[in-house]
Amino acid sequence: MIKILRMKYAVFLLFLLNIWLCTSQTVYIVNSTGDSGDIDLADLHCADENGNCSLRAAIENANKSPVKDRVHFNITCEKGPLEILLHKNLPAITEPLELDATTQPGYSTNNPKIILNGENIPLLTIRFEESISPIGFHLTGNSGGSLIKGFIIGGFGFTNDTAPPGKDMIYYPGTGIFIGTEKNIVQSNFVGLPANGSSSFSNIVGVLIAGSNNLIGGDKPEHKNVISNNWRSGILCHSNNHIKGNLIGTDARGNKALGNPVGIALVTHSKNNILEDNLISGNTVGISITGDKNIILNNKIGTNFGGTKMLPNEIGIKLITARENIIKGNLISGNNNGMWLDQRPYETPQNNKIWKNLIGTDIKGKEAVPNSTGIYINGGISNVIGGANPEHRNIISGNLGAGIKLSEAKENSVTGNFIGIDLSGKEALPNNIGIEFSGEPEKDFNEDNIINNNLISGNDRDGIQLNFAKGNSLFCNLIGTAKDGITPLPNAGNGIKLSRAVINNCIGSSIPGNSNLIAYNRENGIFITAAPGVEKESPKIQLFTNNIFSNNNFKILFKEKEQQKGTKAIDP
Repeated sequence: MIKILRMKYAVFLLFLLNIWLCTSQTVYIVNSTGDSGDIDLADLHCADENGNCSLRAAIENANKSPVKDRVHFNITCEKGPLEILLHKNLPAITEPLELDATTQPGYSTNNPKIILNGENIPLLTIRFEESISPIGFHLTGNSGGSLIKGFIIGGFGFTNDTAPPGKDMIYYPGTGIFIGTEKNIVQSNFVGLPANGSSSFSNIVGVLIAGSNNLIGGDKPEHKNVISNNWRSGILCHSNNHIKGNLIGTDARGNKALGNPVGIALVTHSKNNILEDNLISGNTVGISITGDKNIILNNKIGTNFGGTKMLPNEIGIKLITARENIIKGNLISGNNNGMWLDQRPYETPQNNKIWKNLIGTDIKGKEAVPNSTGIYINGGISNVIGGANPEHRNIISGNLGAGIKLSEAKENSVTGNFIGIDLSGKEALPNNIGIEFSGEPEKDFNEDNIINNNLISGNDRDGIQLNFAKGNSLFCNLIGTAKDGITPLPNAGNGIKLSRAVINNCIGSSIPGNSNLIAYNRENGIFITAAPGVEKESPKIQLFTNNIFSNNNFKILFKEKEQQKGTKAIDP
């Protein structure tokens, strides 16, 4: 009887031990840069064939338990860079895990010590019709709630960038960090570059986020990830994630362009992501959006970290087939196109809101840090630039071309902005042209757009140019003055110029108080002409009540089409 009781007691103790093992958190200390796996996963120790705890062995052991284990680092006996050179992918992380390389002695924010190198992983294996590409850390299964912190991650995937002219470069897929689960945090990593930023350490994609509710970066400066030098995208993101406080396309100090072709790609059908407080500069495209209802908030896009100098993207923000996104409070300067809303056949950016941005200025809204074009709407429909609330006002000034350029754009609203003026509304900060409607004879018109309640002054040429424009309404704008409507702040050309294929546009309003004030411009208040050789219809407009005075030449000047000879003018 006593023997039976002892056996039952032993079984009970073993049961309690198993419960304890499954519910207690373990801290694994990686003490080697080796890449061998654990020699005996059935025991309780992290040890490879040399008795060391490698990163591979630590992950293998952590995957045994549903509890969030920790992996820390204390590699002391090796000289030189602490590089873990992988010979094959690490095990996918299938249970919650905190991988914290900031625990390595000597770590600092701009000088991580642990390097994860995928250059020696076979590039692509086809097995049972499944493609397996190099991945640094792969979060899958039940790994939600994990942390990846303080690593240098590069070499995952490969490009042959020595292809002869006219031939496509060859690349093999690879990803530094692949997130397939929820509520993970990625902080303090260098992805695609070494800590000194002096050479490329590319991945094909830096961070690929297929899960939701993940945080990339964080609130504190030390949480930033530096994600640069990757061959396709710095971050490729699906829905419901938060990307905050990172440097994307630059070095660790945000003063040198290192680039990704796309800094952050919000892919088709991605929704409800928040991109906040990032520096996104030096890329071909800073942010590419093909999804809906994302929020782009308080980022610096195309400048250095201080927001005072150019560090250009070719395009700051590109919206393609994107709908109902909010772009608010950003500094979008120093790029070729600050923003580009670009249509595709049968699909076009719609109902996006562009609020309270500085576009073409420095961080204080006082000095020019020019884009070539501030905002280019190429086929967009029903997008809103600014708004009736002064809190939604954009400052679109200092750009080398047009502050806003519209082509084949329909039913967009440009309301309440300062265009060619600094943040104070008192000093000129000129674009070349304030607002330009443009197009080509064989393409569609700009139709039914509303331009109202803007301050459009101080520009180097015309305040507004209309070409290929049909049924647009311009009312309640101040054109040629400061924000008080009294102090002269002239456009160097005309207040409004109407030229090629301008049909049934309304300038002014029959409603009392909704007229445009057009004054002090260095040429005419309104100049109506038709360019020779253009076969579209001559300008046809509806002029309602406008307050036009003190322009250098005429209030309104009509110039006939034939050889630009005949003129009819209304004197100042």
